[in-house]
Amino acid sequence: MLKKKRIFTVIVTILVILALLSSALFIAVQADHHCSGGHCSICVQLHICQSVLHLSALLVSALASLALSSSLRLRRDQHVRAALTLLTLVTCKVKLSN
Repeated sequence: MLKKKRIFTVIVTILVILALLSSALFIAVQADHHCSGGHCSICVQLHICQSVLHLSALLVSALASLALSSSLRLRRDQHVRAALTLLTLVTCKVKLSN
């Protein structure tokens, strides 16, 4: 099951990279396009490619901020746990006698 999941992940990653590269390549090739009218198919494709690249940039930035916030939270939790384990009555040498 794990091997099938890995293969699926690799295939999806390759397809996403191909979509991004083909969108960027299409925009680069058609950069000097002169529109022929109101319903120009090349302009529609350029708009679709630009939105694919824009959405992928938003997704990458969202994932990066999520990863950063989770790593900062884990680091903070480790510091809190370390501080709590150091502060016990035994480590502070508190004598509990009446």
